[in-house]
Amino acid sequence: MKKWILLTLLTTGVAGAAPNPDALAICYTFSGNKVLKTGPCVVSSGYGAGGSYQTIHFQNKEYATESATEMTSSGVTRTVWTTLNGGKGIEYVRDARWYTINKGALYPDGDYLYCTKTPDGKTDICVKYR
Repeated sequence: MKKWILLTLLTTGVAGAAPNPDALAICYTFSGNKVLKTGPCVVSSGYGAGGSYQTIHFQNKEYATESATEMTSSGVTRTVWTTLNGGKGIEYVRDARWYTINKGALYPDGDYLYCTKTPDGKTDICVKYR
């Protein structure tokens, strides 16, 4: 019994999950490089050991994303997989002014849209945080 209690105490202190406060943001939906809709949205998010989740409430629809991350041997955190509404998702970044897809490094003071889309591009949602 003592071993079970010790194991429980050790493991509950190692891994945890935490919700973030809801955030008001501006959301965009895209078809290719064309903006379909834009407007205010609410982002509910949280994180835990090895991953994060968010639900985007935009124009009477919900977009649910989950991402699993891992730390490489060099200490860099990278995304292993992402889902969008339960299916495969692809994360990417757009420039907030020109809506072009950013393929390089992000500048610390840059203005970006953080996006997730399905492989076929039918669902493509982006968030601009304030």
